[in-house]
Amino acid sequence: MDIERNSKDAVTIISNRRKIQLGLDMGTGADVNLGIMSKNPGETGVTAQGSFSEPGEYEVQGIMIDGVKTGDHHISFHIISDNTSCAALGLQKADELTDTMIEHLQPSNVLLVWLAEGTPSDFASLVGKFEAAVIIPVSVPFSSEELDAVLKMSNESVEKFKLVQKDLSVDQPKLIQLT
Repeated sequence: MDIERNSKDAVTIISNRRKIQLGLDMGTGADVNLGIMSKNPGETGVTAQGSFSEPGEYEVQGIMIDGVKTGDHHISFHIISDNTSCAALGLQKADELTDTMIEHLQPSNVLLVWLAEGTPSDFASLVGKFEAAVIIPVSVPFSSEELDAVLKMSNESVEKFKLVQKDLSVDQPKLIQLT
């Protein structure tokens, strides 16, 4: 599984030759396109085959997706592809996360985070509620240096992260900064 940034607020996951785009706005052109921001009331969140921005359970080309509402304007997704699970967590504030939301997003090998408001300490508290081996802050309101000072965990800055089996068996989570 490869994960790379394709804009300031979006990433692409490539798993088993399938592309999954995740971002604040729904992308186009991938096998699966997931929008973290919910649509306006009355608008459907399913705009094209493989494109979703509303809660629900979906299956596209062998990729299993569970979408859950995580606040007034955010949707988060649990994605299972090629025996690897990812949680794409979108929140306005860290304290909006509930146990029910966490249940929908676990277990996850990779945690991708879009956090609109908060501090590095809020982020650390949020990450502590998950058992992910790899944590990727996609869109957060603070610098990577501020985050490093609080988290104090293995950290790597890369253009493209290639998830391999050894990353999943690490007892200590790894922070990946996509450039």
